[in-house]
Amino acid sequence: MKKSDLELRVKAVEKRLSRVEVAIQRISKEFELSHLLESFKAIDPLSYAKDDLDKNIIKLLMEKHVLTTSEIATSLGQNRHIIGKRLKRMEKESLQAGQKWLEFDPKEKDGHFRAWWLLIESKF
Repeated sequence: MKKSDLELRVKAVEKRLSRVEVAIQRISKEFELSHLLESFKAIDPLSYAKDDLDKNIIKLLMEKHVLTTSEIATSLGQNRHIIGKRLKRMEKESLQAGQKWLEFDPKEKDGHFRAWWLLIESKF
């Protein structure tokens, strides 16, 4: 094999490799965009409700944005332990689905202590 043939083959391989690199970059950008778009999909907290009590808890949080477990329980005439379990389940399910919309903060934050926070804009 002549030196010029070898050089031509090397250049051809380099050209193909360059095309592959460009294609990988394009795919990578598309993947990043699709991941970004996925994170901006509208989150419907009511889809996490198993029954009317869950719906009422979510609606109350959508109105107030931040409430303690006791405040929710009092408003709905329920036991705070039942409300707490429901909220923890919904928080866990939302994390597993990658749609964090509810968060419990055990510390003081914005004048609220040990409260549940709605992390999305509500439609109300």
